[in-house]
Amino acid sequence: MNHLKTLALAAALAVCTTAAHADIRNVDIYGVVAFYTYSSQGGTTATGAKVPNETTLENESRIGFRGSKELKNGPKLLWQFESGYLGYAGNDLGARDTFVGIEGGFGKIRAGRLLTPLYETIDWPYSNPGLGNIFDWGNNIDGGGNLDRQSDQLRWDIPAVGDLTSSVAIGRGARSSARSHFVSGIVHYKLGGVTLHGGAEFDGNKPTSTAGVLSDSTNWLLAFEAPVGGGLSFWGAYKDSSAAYSNDAPDQKQADVSLGAIYGAGDWQHKLGFTKNGKLKIGGAAQSGTDASIVSVQSLYFLDPAAVAYVRFRHASKFAPFKNNLMLGMEYYF
Repeated sequence: MNHLKTLALAAALAVCTTAAHADIRNVDIYGVVAFYTYSSQGGTTATGAKVPNETTLENESRIGFRGSKELKNGPKLLWQFESGYLGYAGNDLGARDTFVGIEGGFGKIRAGRLLTPLYETIDWPYSNPGLGNIFDWGNNIDGGGNLDRQSDQLRWDIPAVGDLTSSVAIGRGARSSARSHFVSGIVHYKLGGVTLHGGAEFDGNKPTSTAGVLSDSTNWLLAFEAPVGGGLSFWGAYKDSSAAYSNDAPDQKQADVSLGAIYGAGDWQHKLGFTKNGKLKIGGAAQSGTDASIVSVQSLYFLDPAAVAYVRFRHASKFAPFKNNLMLGMEYYF
């Protein structure tokens, strides 16, 4: 039923042509039709249990609407509504980036549901191809780890100063915690052909697995992207996460790395990626079985500037969800 409601609302927005909605001509309908199939050899849990093998077909298609308006007595107005993946629960319109904002000489200010500045860089390029299970959301810290797409957020993308750009955001953290709040920021600096990234995020009064116990989570990132010519470039990132607790339990800490290379030749693009998280430390003591790694190889072919087909193979170590994973996919962007 959620699929039908979402598509019905999308259709209503697309065909609305009354005089009261004359600005519909400035609306951009966009999205992606994305399907992939994968076959996984299950890994082993920390207790030695074997995870079953799995083969499935997934649908990550989504649709969105966005537009802008030069206000007669104000700055440029921006807005966007985007659905979640149509093949998943929680696919309603507004599940992904959905906001209202203004833009001008002061930069861009948006309020609503958005990627946090720190996560936007974690997500791309450092969680691709298929490295997100560890570098993105694979943190073992109780009540810790970075945020990703966050509602109740006010974000400011600051005008560039020479080769330096930056973004900051503040907002509500977990709605289940009355005093939860976060601050997130990122700085990008171009040094010749190399781009350097540095960012941090603080998430206060975050719920944990223990009722009534809250955490203060701190995360920071240092990263680079370095093209070397001939279609070849490299990237690397280091992320550090920690959490302190309201009941004075020992602090928890864990670090992650992401390394990769990309080579493009004609309509082909090849990627090699590696990610690893260090052992979870509780009160400074390393916990056995909490480190894991993934090596990923992907070849992608451009069927069209707006359509790609790809094959991806991943091998994981000490990672329960899978040991080996083969994926075939296709995406069309409109």
